[in-house]
Amino acid sequence: MDERRLEDVAKGLGADAAEAVDAEALAERVLTRLRVERARGWRRLRTAWRVAAAIVVLAGAGLAIGRLVPGDGAVARYPTPVELEDLGSAELADILDSLAADVPVAELVPLAVADLNEAELELLLQSMEG
Repeated sequence: MDERRLEDVAKGLGADAAEAVDAEALAERVLTRLRVERARGWRRLRTAWRVAAAIVVLAGAGLAIGRLVPGDGAVARYPTPVELEDLGSAELADILDSLAADVPVAELVPLAVADLNEAELELLLQSMEG
């Protein structure tokens, strides 16, 4: 086969393929797909805006609560173990005293009421009354 004949056959195949394609149906499918993709894009964008709005609302609420709640703004800071190694015994005692809770002695020592004398029993009753 010569080159000219090959070109004629190729043109015929191209013409047959072009006749087989329904251009209007193809254009409609492409437009439909583009519309669906655009709608998905808008949904994603709306979701992103909603998330951003929620973050702004939460941040604003946090700032508002921070201003409404009374406080001096000081945050308790406790020394780290490395800092504790550098402290003297007096400083360590001060830290332990600051952490101590005021607990009545009566709660720490188990007592039997029968073992108390009259003065101790009177003192116990007074401490329980407040």
